[in-house]
Amino acid sequence: MMDRDNEKIEETGNHREMALWVLGTLTVLVTLILGFIALSPLFGVEPVPESDVVGTLETIWIAMVGAFIGLVTPKK
Repeated sequence: MMDRDNEKIEETGNHREMALWVLGTLTVLVTLILGFIALSPLFGVEPVPESDVVGTLETIWIAMVGAFIGLVTPKK
């Protein structure tokens, strides 16, 4: 009985660990993209078209929401 309970805890821990890793990675990615956009005039780079930025950020946000749902949803 104890082994089965410990096994469930380990599986849930791995599930949450992966969701946190994905969420953290995507957060860093969004920060880097927004930082590059904000600092691009300093480096003499032409501004990125807004439609490209919005499309990329929307995709990343959808993945972040999915990772957050994976984080808060208990695994059965």
